[in-house]
Amino acid sequence: MHEETNAGKTEMKELHKNIKVLRQRLKGYKTTAASTKLDIGELKEEQQNRERETKLQAKLKTFETSIMDMTKERQKSEDSYKTQIKELEQRSSDLENSLSSAKYDNDMLKITIHQNKAQENMEEYRKADRALLRERTKAANLHRKLEELNNKLAKNSGKCQTAQKPQESLRKKKDIPTTLPRPVVLASSAAPPCIS
Repeated sequence: MHEETNAGKTEMKELHKNIKVLRQRLKGYKTTAASTKLDIGELKEEQQNRERETKLQAKLKTFETSIMDMTKERQKSEDSYKTQIKELEQRSSDLENSLSSAKYDNDMLKITIHQNKAQENMEEYRKADRALLRERTKAANLHRKLEELNNKLAKNSGKCQTAQKPQESLRKKKDIPTTLPRPVVLASSAAPPCIS
C-alpha cells in the first residue's frame, strides 16, 4: 500500500510536471499565436500598402501618360500656330508687295494719262495756233485786198483821202487791229502776191 502511495505520488508529480510543461507550451503557443497574429496583421497591412502603392503607381503612370500626350498635343498645336503665323506673315508681305506694285502701276498709269493729256493739249494748242495763223493770214490778205481796192478807187476818183476814211471806219466797226501781222506768203500758185 505504501508502494502504491509512492507510485501515486510519483505519478502525480509526473502529471504536475507534464501539466506545467503543457502550460508553458500553451503559453508559448499563445505568445507565438499572438506574435503570428501581429505578423499576419503586419503582412496584411504591408500587402494593403503594396496594393495601394501599385494602384498609385498605375494612376501615376496614367497621369504621366496623359501629361505626355497633352504635351505632345500642345507641341503639335504650337507648331501648327507657328506655321500659320509664318504663312500669315508671308501672305501679309505678299499683299504689301502686291499693293506696292499696284500703287506703282496706278501712279505710272496716272503719269501716262497726264502725259497723254498734255500731248493732246499740245496738239490742240498747235491746231488752234495753226487755225489762228490761218485766220490772221486770211485777215491780212483781206486787208491787203481792201487796201488795193481802196487805192484803185482812189486812183479812179482822185480822192485818196476820202477813200482812207471809210477804211478807218471799217476798222473800227469790225475791231480789226491797226497793226496786222505781215502777210504770209503761201506756197500755192493761186495765192495773191504779197505786198511788202
